[in-house]
Amino acid sequence: MKLYKTLLAAIAIASTAVMTGCDEDFDRPPVIVPEATIEANTTILELKERYWQDPAKDYMTVIGLTDEGEDIVISGIIISSDVAGNVYQRVMIQDETSAITIRVYNSDLSTSYHYGQELRMNVSGLLIGTYRGLQMIGVEYNGGVGGMDLSEMTARAQVNGLPNEALVQPYATTIPALQGYKNDQKDMCQWQTRLVTLENVSFVGGGKDRFGDPKAANYTTTQIQDADGNKIDVSTSNKCTFAGMTLPEGTGTVTAILSYFGSNWQLVFNDPMTECVGFEFVEAPEEQPGGGTTPGEITGAGTKEDPFTVNDLLYGAGSGTVSYVTGYIVGWVDGASISEGAKFTLPATNQSNILIAATQGETNYEKCVPVQLVFDTQIRNAVNLVANPDNFGKQLTLAGSIEKYFGVTGIKSPTDDFILDGEGSTPPPSDPSTPAGNAIYSALGENDATTDWTLNVGTTEAVWSWTEYSGKHYLNASAYGMNINVETYAVSPVISLEGKTTAKLTFDHAAKFQTNLRKACTIVVREQGQTAWTKLTVPTWPEAGSWTFVNCGSIDLSAFAGKKIEIGFLYVATPSEADTWEIRNLKITE
Repeated sequence: MKLYKTLLAAIAIASTAVMTGCDEDFDRPPVIVPEATIEANTTILELKERYWQDPAKDYMTVIGLTDEGEDIVISGIIISSDVAGNVYQRVMIQDETSAITIRVYNSDLSTSYHYGQELRMNVSGLLIGTYRGLQMIGVEYNGGVGGMDLSEMTARAQVNGLPNEALVQPYATTIPALQGYKNDQKDMCQWQTRLVTLENVSFVGGGKDRFGDPKAANYTTTQIQDADGNKIDVSTSNKCTFAGMTLPEGTGTVTAILSYFGSNWQLVFNDPMTECVGFEFVEAPEEQPGGGTTPGEITGAGTKEDPFTVNDLLYGAGSGTVSYVTGYIVGWVDGASISEGAKFTLPATNQSNILIAATQGETNYEKCVPVQLVFDTQIRNAVNLVANPDNFGKQLTLAGSIEKYFGVTGIKSPTDDFILDGEGSTPPPSDPSTPAGNAIYSALGENDATTDWTLNVGTTEAVWSWTEYSGKHYLNASAYGMNINVETYAVSPVISLEGKTTAKLTFDHAAKFQTNLRKACTIVVREQGQTAWTKLTVPTWPEAGSWTFVNCGSIDLSAFAGKKIEIGFLYVATPSEADTWEIRNLKITE
């Protein structure tokens, strides 16, 4: 929730600028306060009670109309945040009567549906039912209530006003009271998904155990207890950002979402650092590769003459820098998940990455570092295991950006200055951060689980999103079904072309339905610090009628060589012309 405090502060500053100045040279567009056009006609509790069934057996049913024959519209304050990753593909809303979970098949929902913001939603025609006892709204998936597409959510849901944490009002209760609510169907119906506060409680295993296990799949269950020893479960995703955090010590107050699974309540935190008050947070020693908690000794310097080892990177060396690393090629990753897709045998089927380890024959992905191989680069052509199976087991020394890849420490955008089994590439540049004739920047990779681009610049509508389909990711822009006039951007971080004399850009894109795509949407560029965008010409557009990705062709950026720039994708839609544009695998090379 810290993100939302920052957001509110930024909104306040932006609002002041709008009121006190007339200068049109804005770095950011003025804040637009969203106003919903639909009104709630049903409370959350009325909806839940209308379709409630004993959660001992899961069910689902279609949400109908009101007694007057109107669509059912509910309203509530958003009490969930997926910023930390513990709430995933769900939006929880709460009104003065109850709260409910809405399933949406999309990540980064908090960029559109903010904690503390009012949400109104037409739910008629959707499914309502339970999964392992928790009542929720969604669509059919594998015989149960699953997540609706983001386009369905945006067509049905409207946010109203700016986010305001003061609107989030948790319900004070006790552990014995909650356990008693399980014995009464009316109480259980009302209390599920509410944001609750428990005072004078402590964590079982505080100061010793962790919220979760980042190396494990699924969820970890811990417990909170009161002074009388009454306990309640806490459920934490092992993939969230605080999974490895040690449970706090002492006694205090917790605020959490009251979820339900099987036959028990489960507390779910958005962010324990802000929702656990009065405790003492202790930092436990981080577990190191191979076990143990003693930090490893960094043996390399990150230079070509003295590169980091794989273990150096796993111990934290080089993070955020362009450095040299050495290791043995031991495998590759198939799909979007390293935990499920790490492969240590041949033949390989993916040319876009390899795994390197400190020792030959390593088969534990937790002791490996994934290396991105950018399309049409010398290192990819020479190293990938699909075209070069004989490289399996060979030692590779390379230079690249040490950053998160597949959600773990990895190497992205490697240069073409590498040494494979004692033989180097030619000609090797002297500075790995400015390779000649090489990849300068890559982003929006189809195997990237997240993106650091800023989405929906210029609008509060959820037009741009980072989307996944069949294990592949892409940047998605769509106002279809939203009935709005909108002009909005997806904007890259600052990209340095300093020291470059030429630069070219390419990306892959797809669009099945096309009305105004080619005449209104495009790619743009601007120098850092400027507000005006320069529109660029897209050489090749995808054919309409299918979702087949095509390469856009080479786009010349030489006019911006030697500068720091931002890249943006411009999307424009009207109520009658609202295409869907999918973009991935962007790269800039010399």
